[in-house]
Amino acid sequence: MTTTPHLALPLIAAAQAQKYVTHNEALFAVDALLHCAVKDKDLAAPPASPAEGDRYIIAGAATGAWAGKTGQVAALQDGVWRFYPPQAGWIAFVVDELQLYHFNGTAWAAGVVAITNLQNLTLLGIGTAADATNPFSTKLNNVLHVGKTVAEGGTGNIQVKISKESAAKTASHLFQTNFSGRAELGLTGDDNLHLKVSADGAAWVEALVFAAATGAATFGAPTVTAAAAASGAGLRLPHGVAPTAPVNGDLWSTTAGWFVRTNGATQQLAVYNAAATFAGVNVGGALSGATAGSFSGAVSTAALSATSGTFTSTLSVNNGAELNVWGPGSTVRLRFVNDGTTGYMQGAALNLCGIGGGNTAATVTGSLQVAGVVSPGADNTYRLGSASFRWSQLYAGTATINTSDAREKTALAEVPEALLDAILAVPIGAYQWLDSVARKGPDGARIHFGPTAQHVRDAILAKGLDPERFALFCKDTKLARVARTRIVTRPVAPEIVEVEKVVIEGGRAILKIIAEERAVTRKVTVEDENGAPVMRSMPAAANDSGHDTGPAFEPLTAEIPVTEEIEETYETFEPIAGEFVYGLRLEQFYALLGLAIRRKAGF
Repeated sequence: MTTTPHLALPLIAAAQAQKYVTHNEALFAVDALLHCAVKDKDLAAPPASPAEGDRYIIAGAATGAWAGKTGQVAALQDGVWRFYPPQAGWIAFVVDELQLYHFNGTAWAAGVVAITNLQNLTLLGIGTAADATNPFSTKLNNVLHVGKTVAEGGTGNIQVKISKESAAKTASHLFQTNFSGRAELGLTGDDNLHLKVSADGAAWVEALVFAAATGAATFGAPTVTAAAAASGAGLRLPHGVAPTAPVNGDLWSTTAGWFVRTNGATQQLAVYNAAATFAGVNVGGALSGATAGSFSGAVSTAALSATSGTFTSTLSVNNGAELNVWGPGSTVRLRFVNDGTTGYMQGAALNLCGIGGGNTAATVTGSLQVAGVVSPGADNTYRLGSASFRWSQLYAGTATINTSDAREKTALAEVPEALLDAILAVPIGAYQWLDSVARKGPDGARIHFGPTAQHVRDAILAKGLDPERFALFCKDTKLARVARTRIVTRPVAPEIVEVEKVVIEGGRAILKIIAEERAVTRKVTVEDENGAPVMRSMPAAANDSGHDTGPAFEPLTAEIPVTEEIEETYETFEPIAGEFVYGLRLEQFYALLGLAIRRKAGF
């Protein structure tokens, strides 16, 4: 054996001459590899000005004085580079990364993976110091637990287990604010699941308990002081939206009252109005209208009837009918239509406004959120926005896709050289949007880059070509939003009538006079498609002669709404004479610019 087995230190042979040379080589190796701390592991060539004693792990594709030494430890010793091939298990500290690396027999890998178990620790602190009270302590912003996958030899599941010694003990999560308890969730004192809350960390209120044996939930009974009562202590069910498909046991609250689903029917438990009574209501099953027009209050016979709508768990529009929302000036602002095939919504202009926002197109502050696909009514027919009314920005996860199917295009033709020369002549520079400068100032407005439509137009004209012949140049008439009026026909306002209604109150049937809205109608004769009155037979009247005079007929009649013509104001868009908006299809401009450069480059 001429070297040691681990560090390959040269051994002094018997009767060897110049023993000091061998001894010094061994000392160089010990100096380089003992407490090995390399400056870098990502260099493939020696640094320009290394210092005596500097050490490096040589990166792949080594060159220069390090050529052929990839993965070895290089040390500058006595003015020359010495190289030490690593063996499996060597450990080195990389100074510029503050990271330990180990050699796994093939390559240097981060970490010291040989440490696979930490057993029977008495204290462990991560980001903080642990103590006897909290032997496992962490000071972090995020904690992640991930289930070991089946491919890794696990089950793919993950559970966090907290086990206590006996039922009388506690196993819980305690939530604190500045180390003062505010909520506790767990098995506290028994095997039931408890939720406790506290305002100060000292006095605790048991808010909710789930029985271990049955799963039954019990709400706590907080001590209601005068101050707490004033703030509404107790069980609170905030107003929300009725579920679309309630199941038995569901309980919910809306601005109309409290509701519960039981035995397949929705029952109303409480009503939010001054009188707390209904007119023509069957209370005992589902809340329903016994007559046309379910309620005598906000929803009236005129507003909701057997022919124009049905109020069940939702407000429905029957086949062939519509629901109109009227605005100021007796104008229809929003119309929901059911034509028997497709339900749709229409309006001259639909503005989406947030709560407290404006109610005009210029002051819209709301948003439209769609959990699905938004599609036009016909392919390649409608636009999104216009040259005069643009979206300020489009955010998307990927770029837009423009149809480029060769089957929908004519054969590709040569691009005129004059057009390519014009594109090369278009100046491309930096600019700021004027409206952004007005709002943010010259220093605050962001700088953009690109050409302008007018420069493209002028460059094409200079080559004797018509810019409007090419799709990259856009010239659109500028539009203005204007208010216009038109004459529309609509039903007249309903009349208020007083009717007698039997109301059930406290087990008593009481006759009351109640004011109702009633649609104003007129009786007309029903006609057939040719305009002739439709006649229906009626029982023959007795006569003095005692002879049968045959069946009698009378015209069939119907009640139709009385209508009126009113002037309605609506918004529309009209062109501004002599004013245009100029634009570019930038993808076509840059495609032409690339082609021009290719032509100039000769390929």
